[in-house]
Amino acid sequence: MNYEKIYNRLIQSAFGRLREDYEYLERHHITPLCIGGVDDDSNIVLLTAREHFVAHQLLTKIHPDTPSLIYAAHRMTLFAEHQRDRSKNRMYSWLKNRLYAAQSAKLKGKSWEEIYGAAKAHDMKERLAESKRGKTHSAQHIRNNSEAQKRVPKDHLHIPVLIDGEIYRSRTHAAKELGVDQTTVYRWIKAGKARNI
Repeated sequence: MNYEKIYNRLIQSAFGRLREDYEYLERHHITPLCIGGVDDDSNIVLLTAREHFVAHQLLTKIHPDTPSLIYAAHRMTLFAEHQRDRSKNRMYSWLKNRLYAAQSAKLKGKSWEEIYGAAKAHDMKERLAESKRGKTHSAQHIRNNSEAQKRVPKDHLHIPVLIDGEIYRSRTHAAKELGVDQTTVYRWIKAGKARNI
């Protein structure tokens, strides 16, 4: 399917449209700013809410590797009263999946501190710890966890790690020295930012 041709036809149909002829119209950048469009009247067209949503769906199909377009299309499914019915569109699920993939790629290997900032990350960790305080596990859960721990080789705790040219004697040591948690070091290894040696 030629999404670009459909998009161009949609935009062409809106040229010369007057706001007073419609109950509600939205301003749309013909060439989005994130791919080099300009923010002036020559790059703006007035679309109905439905047309605007369809235009952004088409843009995500035309430029599938541009996260900003995916975020913009997804944001259109949220918040405003006149936008509520957009989530019923069959494209909604496709957009949600694309959004998830784009966010995962953007956040891969990052710690809570890198994503949210130190203060908010600390607060989130405190709330998570508080939610777990006082909760007990069933005897079956404890047995299963104990059995799983027996199967984990203990030598992985002392494997040296190379991060930014520095060698640390273990993940735990690297985490303490760098002021991050062990999960962050593990994510760095998985993302290729660090490696076991």
